[in-house]
Order: sequence, then C-alpha cells, then structure tokens
Amino acid sequence: MKKILLTILMVGFGLLLVACGGSNDSDLIGAWERDLGEWGISTLTFDDDGTGIFYLDSTRFDPEPFEWSTSGGVLTKEFDDGTEELEYEIDGSSLTLIENGNEFVYTRVD
Repeated sequence: MKKILLTILMVGFGLLLVACGGSNDSDLIGAWERDLGEWGISTLTFDDDGTGIFYLDSTRFDPEPFEWSTSGGVLTKEFDDGTEELEYEIDGSSLTLIENGNEFVYTRVD
C-alpha cells in the first residue's frame, strides 16, 4: 500500500512540476523576421534549448540574447534587463506577437 501511495505522490509531483515550469513550443524554433522599413530588419531566433537572440538590423545594434518559454498562448522572453510577455499565434510561416492589442507579424526565414 505504501508503494502505491508513494508512486501516486511521485506522479502527482511530476505533473505539478511540468504544469508550473512552462514549456517551449517547438513550432517557434527557428528564425523569424519582420521588415521595419527605415529601421531595418527585426529578427527573432528561438533555439530548442530555450534560448534565443533578438536582432534589430544587426549591422547597427548588438544582438540581445534571451531565454524563452511558452504557456497558454503566452511567450515569455527573459532578457538581462527585464522580462517581456506577449501573446502569440503561429499560422504556417507567420508568427504574430500581440502586445497591448498591437500585432507584430514575423515571417519564418529558415
């Protein structure tokens, strides 16, 4: 009886850790670009290890590394100087990030 109870508790604890830890949406993995006109190209790269890089016309600005996770349609990006949470949607080769009702559409480039 103790073994059964212990097994149930371990499985429950494991499910709790998964639920609280967030997940990485494998559909995000890769590179995405958005043309900003005179500001150049904005690029987001998501790696499968939960890290990424943000470039804003990489010839003029330093790339910004971040850690990322997703949960319930929300993308969380953790930069050295703060955290950004955005709703997101993926439709084929389009990634739409939604912040305060504004939509920013990126296109997959890899």
